[in-house]
Amino acid sequence: MYPVFESVKVVNSRICLFESHLERMERTSIFLWNKPLNFPLLKEEIEAKTGKGLQKCRVSYSNENYLIDSMPYTKRTIQKLHLIQDNDISYSCKMSDRNCFNIYTQGLKSDEDILIVKNNLLTDSSYSNIALWNGNEWHTPATPLLKGTKREHLMKQGILKEVTISTNHLDQYSKISLINAMLELGETEIDMQSIVPF
Repeated sequence: MYPVFESVKVVNSRICLFESHLERMERTSIFLWNKPLNFPLLKEEIEAKTGKGLQKCRVSYSNENYLIDSMPYTKRTIQKLHLIQDNDISYSCKMSDRNCFNIYTQGLKSDEDILIVKNNLLTDSSYSNIALWNGNEWHTPATPLLKGTKREHLMKQGILKEVTISTNHLDQYSKISLINAMLELGETEIDMQSIVPF
């Protein structure tokens, strides 16, 4: 099994934010193996593996090789988030081993997910970064478990503002949006009343 992976959004064979994904893969390789990647044909091979419409492409990789899987994407509908506190959780690289999330998501309904709190600060859901709306602007936690490509892109555009958000700040916001490579800001929104204790 490849130890790490990257999820890439592809629309009609056009790769979204490819350079951002490649940069994160490069950082991951340096961090895990202290070696740069040498995948010169990755972009062309992803394009060749994907067809018409919206596709989710998973690139599983090591420092030496990779495997590309692509399939049509269907968005999950999330209506409730369960707050969980875990001060030891770590997921700074997009690891294939996701047991740190699976121990909490097992048994949840298909329209439910978790919202992870570490040292009383908001981080991420089990599969996305988050953005919170205060009536004037979108905030994203300054303490994510994983720095997502869509999160970084929206911050560079000035659409998202990075803020330290504790559980005591939740009443300052009216809704939360899940964001990742496949989910645009505002595409999956949840009312704050639908965030409940685990």
